[in-house]
Amino acid sequence: MSENIFTNNAIEQALDRMPPATVFFTAEQVAASVGPLPDDPDEREEVLHHISRLAGSSDRFFRLSEERFAIRNNLFAHKEFLITPSDFEIESGVLFPGHRFAPFCSPEVYTSEVELSHDECKTAFAKQDFRCDFHEVLGIHSLLGSGQVYDLVTAEHPDNATFLGGDPRAKVTLTVFDLADFYRKTGFSGGDALVTTVMDYDGGRFSCRRLPAGERGENARDLWITECENALAPVIAASYENDDIPEIIAAAFAENTDLFGSEGASLDEFIAMSREVELRAGDEGTYLAMRGENAPEYDDEQECDCGDEHHHHHGGGGLPEGLGLSGGETDSLAAILKSLGSTLSPTELDAFIFDEYASGGCDVDALYRRLFGTLAFEDDAQEAIFRNMIEERFEDLADRFDRGNDAEIADLRDEILGLIEERLELFEQERDIPETEMKVLSECALFFNELLRHLHRGGYNASADPNGEALLDTFEDYAAKQEAAIRRITGEE
Repeated sequence: MSENIFTNNAIEQALDRMPPATVFFTAEQVAASVGPLPDDPDEREEVLHHISRLAGSSDRFFRLSEERFAIRNNLFAHKEFLITPSDFEIESGVLFPGHRFAPFCSPEVYTSEVELSHDECKTAFAKQDFRCDFHEVLGIHSLLGSGQVYDLVTAEHPDNATFLGGDPRAKVTLTVFDLADFYRKTGFSGGDALVTTVMDYDGGRFSCRRLPAGERGENARDLWITECENALAPVIAASYENDDIPEIIAAAFAENTDLFGSEGASLDEFIAMSREVELRAGDEGTYLAMRGENAPEYDDEQECDCGDEHHHHHGGGGLPEGLGLSGGETDSLAAILKSLGSTLSPTELDAFIFDEYASGGCDVDALYRRLFGTLAFEDDAQEAIFRNMIEERFEDLADRFDRGNDAEIADLRDEILGLIEERLELFEQERDIPETEMKVLSECALFFNELLRHLHRGGYNASADPNGEALLDTFEDYAAKQEAAIRRITGEE
């Protein structure tokens, strides 16, 4: 066998020699820059695997497949994405970096080091310290992951030590962009978005312009959310509870560059509105997961890409100390409901909220008492966090409510919600429910949830649904099944 010319040094030099405008490349292209590949198939495969391993270990590149890569800085150059400042930020004249920029700049750029300017002005927006209740801005930091949030709060200001020490009443001080003049001069208001352009991925520099709410399409937003869910699904499946959420999002955008652009949704809107992707709490912190999917089981001896025995990529550290402001679960609506023994799902909650909008009431207090009046929270902090999440959900869904289309599904939704309330009341009675009946109730709940998702799908038109009659027939069957099961459980049959 001839001397091996594919040394680490030769491969790294070949990677450095790639033309400046290169975006995508393969292991074979890198090999061609070094010299001819071996004729022997096994030796050839070993060389390509060696190149892929070296390229995959570099922060300069995205690994898109076994032998295909992208140069991060070139891939993200001049790409656009949306940021939707909250009403709280607009009223305060600020913009929190939060998780908004993290997937679109180098991991080496710290959150508060990002620079942002207006398209018509080369001078970056000034930054300032801003003191607030962290729960007011938790949602726009959530996709950093709890570990990065903890690091951020720790590093931003020494006064944050009181909050990190566990005092839920303590304020935090964070670095924000001063956008007061920009908001005022552009007439920026709730529902508007910032079309943000990546000017320098490695340096974390961005520019932005205003996109009025009237120029944003709800259908385009909902379609984008679906496309983003589809793009994230395989990345999430491969990540297994990886708490580096910005990297997961970045990889999804790298694989699906159609997600970039001035149409669609912001990350804030995505995590609030997605019906397929959710944040969960793991042993090391929060991570992204697909709703309804359990974490895969792994053999302790299974090998992973790091070369060590499989260690599940999460230790036993739990959530970072200082973010546990309550003794109970606080990670998400779904997690809190599950921990308190409620069988209400996020999809069902959304349907109750849409029902409130349809009735014209929009009474958060009334719905809260109706659905959660009997829940035994772990402590006041957990209930306060939960209540805040419910109020945010009310606000998030306001933009998605289409009164015209909703009128066609309101009666059916009302029947579904009646059945859901019967199930909730049954479980509040703390009866011993036989396994066979529990299975029937679970099957019915699963169907009702899928039906509600179908009815509330963006742009859904009940009168134009070719499967409408079949859905109604199936609904009647499941309604009868649940009612019969409840009668058997309560002894009425």
